[in-house]
Amino acid sequence: MKHSEEAVFVALTNGDHAQAQEIINGMTEADRLSLYSAAVDIAAMAAAPQSPLSPAQSEDAANKVEAIVDKQLNAAANVPYGRNTGRRFEVKLKSAAGSQLNAEEIRAQFKIVMLDIARRVGVGFVDYIDPISLDQFITISIIKNHDTAGLIRSLIRSFIAAYNDPQTNAAAYGTLEDLEEVQRTLLSKYALLRANIH
Repeated sequence: MKHSEEAVFVALTNGDHAQAQEIINGMTEADRLSLYSAAVDIAAMAAAPQSPLSPAQSEDAANKVEAIVDKQLNAAANVPYGRNTGRRFEVKLKSAAGSQLNAEEIRAQFKIVMLDIARRVGVGFVDYIDPISLDQFITISIIKNHDTAGLIRSLIRSFIAAYNDPQTNAAAYGTLEDLEEVQRTLLSKYALLRANIH
């Protein structure tokens, strides 16, 4: 892995999306392609069984991870931005030179973040979650410059720690039920709004 590629992953792990984007913007097109390839390989290794894989198996795992990420990106891209669709927030990123990034460059940034989630949380998580929810979560975490995968990992670890303690078990479970109710309400609301658009 090249130093610049490693620097992008370190920046993402630290939640510094601006730094990651600055490094990406300074890369040549060939370096960017190499970065995306490295991100896919890392996510595939995280998703693969712990036994050594042959080169063909590694490539197959990488292709599956990339297909899942592309499926989620495409599903979100097919929903227009707007208050009524669930895609309320849109990220506007600028290059190091200050010019606005185009849609393809922003998609590339989202792809790197999704591959980071696949690596640090799991490919199954990326495949399972609603694409609009994932798109908006990534958007907001980029806007706030938070570690996207780190937020998910922290949420899971925090819930498990609180749930495992007899003194906080009921509060943890109650908080989970409250969040699930909010989620059901929002998903129903957006499903109705989307149905009315089509």
